[in-house]
Amino acid sequence: MREPMMTRCGHLFCNDCVRPLTRRGRIVCPLCREEQNESEIFSSNYDKREIMSLKIYCDQQEKGCKWKGELRKRERHNETCGYADVLCENECGEMVKRKRMGYHLKRVCMNRQVDCGYCNTTVTFKFRNDHHGKCEMFRLACEYCGQGVVRREMNEHVSKDGTCPNSPLECEFNEAGCQFIGNRNEMTIHVQRVMLHLILVF
Repeated sequence: MREPMMTRCGHLFCNDCVRPLTRRGRIVCPLCREEQNESEIFSSNYDKREIMSLKIYCDQQEKGCKWKGELRKRERHNETCGYADVLCENECGEMVKRKRMGYHLKRVCMNRQVDCGYCNTTVTFKFRNDHHGKCEMFRLACEYCGQGVVRREMNEHVSKDGTCPNSPLECEFNEAGCQFIGNRNEMTIHVQRVMLHLILVF
């Protein structure tokens, strides 16, 4: 009964409970059945002070909050209570205990900002895999040798002059009709044989 209203007959009611009865002009007290006018119902400041000074526990007592205070201080406490569930400040949609918000924002929140880890870009955590899918500095496993290579260097790695030992290479005599394709070691042996045969022919 935060807003106690007293009737002419001396009974107390909640403001929210008694007001709907006054729409009819004259009301009948639900306790003693005495008829009275709306003007005869008034706010009882004495009772309000008494009620608001009652000692109460925090709404979050079962969750561990030890606060105990006057009812008048309840709303102020609820605005700062560490055990109250509040919506994430990053608007990820999660309800989080207020005292755990810092941890949530740094470690759990899907909308937190994180460094890519490969380039100097800051990305939203839930989109980091999308970013990694196009990040030029992301390390990929070479499909031929399995070595980790930065995405932007992959084409060079598997090229003819690259460092991949297993990437398929065309024979340097392919314009002369040679169809051989092999890795770097196989190509070295193949070319040596071709050169040997050419030497024998000429």
